[in-house]
Amino acid sequence: MFNIRTYHLGDMEYLAEHMRQADRDEVWSLSRYAPLEALQHSMEVSRGTLRVAADEHGPFYVFGVGQLTVLGQFASPWALGTDGVYDHVFEVLRASKRVVSAWKLRYPHMLNYVDARNKLSVRWLAWLGFTIEEPVKMGYDSLPFHPFHLGGLDV
Repeated sequence: MFNIRTYHLGDMEYLAEHMRQADRDEVWSLSRYAPLEALQHSMEVSRGTLRVAADEHGPFYVFGVGQLTVLGQFASPWALGTDGVYDHVFEVLRASKRVVSAWKLRYPHMLNYVDARNKLSVRWLAWLGFTIEEPVKMGYDSLPFHPFHLGGLDV
């Protein structure tokens, strides 16, 4: 059993210490951020950031959306987690569907990039209704990342 609640700064260290390898690899390739830096940066640029917590183990997943324009029509969704997400896959799917639906009301156009090596995240984004584009090389390591978007954006 888990709950979704507002993310607290105290959650950051636990999530950084236990971040799943696929997320570590993605943020390192794109930004050269260590897990804690990636979480700090994500919190700074995001509004409506939430986290999903396993009651018995603490936080295992955090996701948010960063507003890209002053008028608020465009935003960039993101998610980082621990291996604990695998214990609650179906619950996370249902919860994330509700959260993305709420985000769509505030941000009709969302876009970002996902590491092509991260097959689980690519499938999850497609299930949520995002359009997944062919990968492009980007980041410090020039690795393939899929642009993904929702809301009629052409990438």
